[in-house]
Amino acid sequence: MERIRKSRLSAYLALVALQLMLAACSSPDPAEQGVAEALERISDAVEAKDSKAVMGEIDEDFTLRRTGREDLNHFLAGRTLRHLLDRYRDITVVTSGLDVTQDPLRDDLAHVRFNVLVTGGQGRLLPERGELYRIDSQWRHDGQWRLLQATARRALE
Repeated sequence: MERIRKSRLSAYLALVALQLMLAACSSPDPAEQGVAEALERISDAVEAKDSKAVMGEIDEDFTLRRTGREDLNHFLAGRTLRHLLDRYRDITVVTSGLDVTQDPLRDDLAHVRFNVLVTGGQGRLLPERGELYRIDSQWRHDGQWRLLQATARRALE
């Protein structure tokens, strides 16, 4: 009887280990992969100072929520972006901590949190300015994932 229990336990543990290995090897969630690719395109476009490419990744119904300040719509966000891209010769964008949660009721929506470090300068060895932000965002899929809404706060405040 004890031998049967041990063999069942061993078989159960082997099955759990196999499931964990398969889960680790499985392909990423389509929403996570799509959003990660869109974020990479946005980062590349910002570094290339291509505001049109950045805004192409942002939904027409976009809203940027800013604490204590007026929200920005798609048009105002684009204008602000163009101003910032003109301000610095060199811009670097690094994203990390991507956390994507698919909306349980709508397959075309995802809630995404991530960190972004943005530095800007005039071509010197070290950038003159850098900010680390924590972004809480909503993305919509309409053939590709586009940024629909974002709230940005400085990560060190």
